[in-house]
Amino acid sequence: MFVSGDDFSPVIHLSKAPIVEAVIDFRVLSGDVWDPQQLKERILKELPSYSKKIEEGKEVVYSLSLDGTQPKEQHLGCTGYKLTSLDGNNVVQFNQHGFVFSRVKEYQDWEHSCSEAHSLWTTYCQLINPKGVKRIGVRFINQMGAKEAPLNLKDYFRTPPDEKQVDNWSLVQFLQRDVLAVPGTPYFVILIKTVLPPTTNYQGGVVVLDIDVFTEQRTACSWDEINKHLVTIRDLKNKAFFRNILREKIKEFE
Repeated sequence: MFVSGDDFSPVIHLSKAPIVEAVIDFRVLSGDVWDPQQLKERILKELPSYSKKIEEGKEVVYSLSLDGTQPKEQHLGCTGYKLTSLDGNNVVQFNQHGFVFSRVKEYQDWEHSCSEAHSLWTTYCQLINPKGVKRIGVRFINQMGAKEAPLNLKDYFRTPPDEKQVDNWSLVQFLQRDVLAVPGTPYFVILIKTVLPPTTNYQGGVVVLDIDVFTEQRTACSWDEINKHLVTIRDLKNKAFFRNILREKIKEFE
């Protein structure tokens, strides 16, 4: 992540950015043929570096009856596969209706994540042959631990919630979800701010800023076309982070 001055230009790298998960997510127009067993065999052959763990995704539909009997389950079969890299740092999902790449440990930087997603997307297209992309999204989950209690959200957010004090009542739980449209563009931003319960290391709890930037503009499957959106989405993601977190707190991550 980068920040400099009031215009938030990309100059200063945050070497200790509080990112716990970075996700690149494409929803696709699925191909004509879906053969889960053959797909699994080809994935294992093409991606030996993602063979630490493979999980099958299944779709189940529950139907309720008005007579009070137990809900009925209808299994619709395999929807895709979730694979974990040998070092445990990356997770990728090859689904019938989408592709998801996640960096879940030891986040490096955008360039590394984007390069790995590009490589995996190329394999996904070869194996599944999607007809197009109908949603491109990037999601970054940031966590900032408060070592001491009580937690004061004014130390983290530029616009913290107002505590509704009644007879010295205080804020003990917090969840805010905003959906924002970027004017004149096909992009949207979902911001979730919340606080996780205290832990042994963080007696004040863990402050979360979850940023999801996406577009539902139809796009071809070529990486060049997708990357045009990703460049803008990354910029919007950075703006969302730096314009919500206090500059004093940001300095701790440089």
